[in-house]
Amino acid sequence: MKKSPLKEQIKEAATKVCQALNALQDIERQFDDNLVDKNGKDLEAEYYALRNAIASVKSAYEDIKDI
Repeated sequence: MKKSPLKEQIKEAATKVCQALNALQDIERQFDDNLVDKNGKDLEAEYYALRNAIASVKSAYEDIKDI
């Protein structure tokens, strides 16, 4: 049975969203536990912005993965 073009597009979109999620999570893992950079600059705002982005992308993935 051939998948509809829309289903294929949704599957491709879900794959891209998953790839973006993985990239964001890789960036998250690079943050220092103290949330400071090598020069001592506070990175807490950037970290929480990243966490919010990850949550949004996770939500988007959950919304489209089972369509």
